[in-house]
Amino acid sequence: MDRKQVRQERRNLLRLVLFRLFSGLVLIGGLLFAFAGSFGYWQAWLFLAALTIPLVMTLLFLLRKDPALLEKRMNLKEPRKAQRKIVQISGLFMLLGFFLPGLDYRFQWSDVPLWLIVASVIVFELAYAMVVAVFAQNSYASRVIEI
Repeated sequence: MDRKQVRQERRNLLRLVLFRLFSGLVLIGGLLFAFAGSFGYWQAWLFLAALTIPLVMTLLFLLRKDPALLEKRMNLKEPRKAQRKIVQISGLFMLLGFFLPGLDYRFQWSDVPLWLIVASVIVFELAYAMVVAVFAQNSYASRVIEI
């Protein structure tokens, strides 16, 4: 493959990744703010920033160091029916994780102290850094099970 084809493939990959990144952030933000009933939900803004920053950094890292892994990570089609069911069920639970906090904010069900929010963001960022470390060491870290 010549350089021009490689550059075009990388541009196409970047478009796909940016589309999914933007779409995902809009969906997550939409769920959080819709169920909260307010854009004043500062914890949701903090979460979106804490999510966006490492996602973009990971994208840049993989685009430069391992575009093949980034391309694999974009493959969302699970070939096995049993695995697709598991992915669908886990997706429902993931959605719960985005609308319950909004409802909690709206109805003031809990009062989480600031120190715990900050500690949670730090743990979240450290956990994400571990995921990136796995990507740096393992070019086979695909989203789908492959043999």
